[in-house]
Amino acid sequence: MRPKIQVPPLTEEQLAALEQLYRKTDLPRVRTRAQMVLLSAEQGLKADDIAKIVRESAVTVITWLKRYMVEGPEGLLDAPR
Repeated sequence: MRPKIQVPPLTEEQLAALEQLYRKTDLPRVRTRAQMVLLSAEQGLKADDIAKIVRESAVTVITWLKRYMVEGPEGLLDAPR
């Protein structure tokens, strides 16, 4: 059984930062990650439902939601190589 995880409601500043990341990034992966967080926080969707929308696994969705909650929007970016 997967852990239940949901991003709590966002402040106006958090929402603005995520929306900017979603709209301004040239990286489809980062846009998808921002979309995952927005779907969780704004619509209250569960990981399984988000996974269907963004065509990723629920495990991947959970990973990115957790990372966002720890690191904020910067956590959605690719790590340097």
